[in-house]
Amino acid sequence: MTAGESILILITGAKLFDECGLTMEFYASRKREYDEVMPWDHLDYYISKEFLVREKKRRELLRLLSIAEINVQHAE
Repeated sequence: MTAGESILILITGAKLFDECGLTMEFYASRKREYDEVMPWDHLDYYISKEFLVREKKRRELLRLLSIAEINVQHAE
């Protein structure tokens, strides 16, 4: 596929979204719930969705703890 073809597909897709009253931003950046069915859920990567959710929650907790630690260090 050429760059011109890619741009044409994007423009066509944007027009279709507009005609249907939809926005690409909504689908690209909205918060998704953990129990939402994703387009790739039917694929098997030998890693459970439960494991991925647990790891994401753990990573978010670690991120928040590191922010809190930085704030405490700056307050001292």
